[in-house]
Amino acid sequence: MGNDWDSRFEGESYLFGTKPNAFLASQVYRLHPGMKALAVADGEGRKL
Repeated sequence: MGNDWDSRFEGESYLFGTKPNAFLASQVYRLHPGMKALAVADGEGRKL
């Protein structure tokens, strides 16, 4: 039995794109400079 997770994410390309999560982007007004947000289970990880 192979590891489907590793084989799915081993490539160089992004499966979920590089744009910020739409919901998180709509909530950016809640963040102040220097703050960070963690979006659990949100693809490969993206920065706003």
